[in-house]
Amino acid sequence: SCHGKDLVIDPTLEEERCQDGGFMISFMPSRNEVTQLTITGEWSTAKVAE
Repeated sequence: SCHGKDLVIDPTLEEERCQDGGFMISFMPSRNEVTQLTITGEWSTAKVAE
C-alpha cells in the first residue's frame, strides 16, 4: 500500500482506508513466476520499481 511517501507491507485497516494506492502481487514458487500483478491508484515508476 502507498501511504503518502511510505510503502507499507501488510497495512492495518486504518492505513488501508487512507492509502493513495495498492499493489498486490502473487508468486508461484513451484514455477518461479509472478502469476498476478494488480496496481491501483497513482504510482510513479520509481515507486513500482522499489
